[in-house]
Amino acid sequence: MKIAMILLFILGLTHLATAQVPAPQLSEIVKNQDGSVRLMFQSSDYMKKIGRPLPQGEMGAKEYCASINMHLPSAREWALYAQSNGSVGASEKYVPRYNIFKHQSYGVNTQESENSYDAFFYSSEGYITPRTEEAQKFWAASTFFMGNLAWTFNSANGDLDLLNRNYSYFRRAVRCVSGRI
Repeated sequence: MKIAMILLFILGLTHLATAQVPAPQLSEIVKNQDGSVRLMFQSSDYMKKIGRPLPQGEMGAKEYCASINMHLPSAREWALYAQSNGSVGASEKYVPRYNIFKHQSYGVNTQESENSYDAFFYSSEGYITPRTEEAQKFWAASTFFMGNLAWTFNSANGDLDLLNRNYSYFRRAVRCVSGRI
């Protein structure tokens, strides 16, 4: 009887340790009227703040998602999406990877809003690009502490990368998400 109780306890702990947070519910890739992928700046408010307002009628990814009652995915939401497609994903603890040239875990430090921060470790190891997915680089709502850098998600390999959002040639694809994790 004691052995059975111990086994049940261990199985319960294993389940808790491997419990998955559901993947965010992403919209389809935002497209132009002609069916091509619509590329946007990360935030029109940010571009206005640094003295580079967007042309009349153009909006950034954050503002576009808000206009359809959704939000631009955070870096953590992209990590959960990658995890739902086979990657190691996000972890609160560092998971060492021994091949320094491929799939190394790295720290992701984000600023979600003026007073909201998030930090986790991430690895794209095991990521499988969904068959229906167009290989694109997508904006995340998350920025790095300096503010001019924003996180992006590469759907071809599952990587999270930082990109300087100050320059006019840095436009990326957009998917929005509903709800919060």
